[in-house]
Amino acid sequence: MQTRFVFRGVDPELREESRQRWAELEQRLDKLLRRFPEDQRRLSITLESQKRGFEAQAVLALPTGTLVAHGHGERNLDALDDLADRV
Repeated sequence: MQTRFVFRGVDPELREESRQRWAELEQRLDKLLRRFPEDQRRLSITLESQKRGFEAQAVLALPTGTLVAHGHGERNLDALDDLADRV
């Protein structure tokens, strides 16, 4: 799967931590998407720092349509965990 990250207002040290956490979470998603060719799965993850924590958004483009999900959390990793549960 092609995965692209967009960070808004996220400290540089949290960016790498977020990428590593998503790599772990993405393994679960890959199992569910096996029927789609890998080159036809595109995922965009946006992580934004806000006053009360973090907001994460995923846009998953597949040959059959596009899925959008949102996650929230006090920490960057919490927002990504919430996002993975919703996708």
